[in-house]
Amino acid sequence: MAEVIKGSAFRLAGSSRAPDTFVKLTVQSAEGRSLFKSRTPTFTCNPNPMWKENFVYPINKSQLAGITLKVGVWAKKAMKRRHLIGCFALGRGGLGEEEKSHWQDMTEARGEQICRWHRLVAEGKNS
Repeated sequence: MAEVIKGSAFRLAGSSRAPDTFVKLTVQSAEGRSLFKSRTPTFTCNPNPMWKENFVYPINKSQLAGITLKVGVWAKKAMKRRHLIGCFALGRGGLGEEEKSHWQDMTEARGEQICRWHRLVAEGKNS
């Protein structure tokens, strides 16, 4: 299960207006194939959106070593265009120490929910 709780201080460069944001989650196999995709509703004009959304994926504990969960925060722009604000990855594709630690704690938890804040990075730095 993945839970998207809230975001903080979202801004777009060159705009005084808070962005319209949503979160897109993608579960990938070890080969990089998308297994599951989900997204939150869009929050309009809110720099600190509160989603409180849960996503459940049918993944066995034995499969976790090869799984990557990619999380991206997107801003909707005019004419159905989207802009990636930032992203991070947990699991096999997680590069940061915070992400590695979070994934390890989650895989070792016995039914306990493990929630943590994550910093968004530019695409390509943690994907």
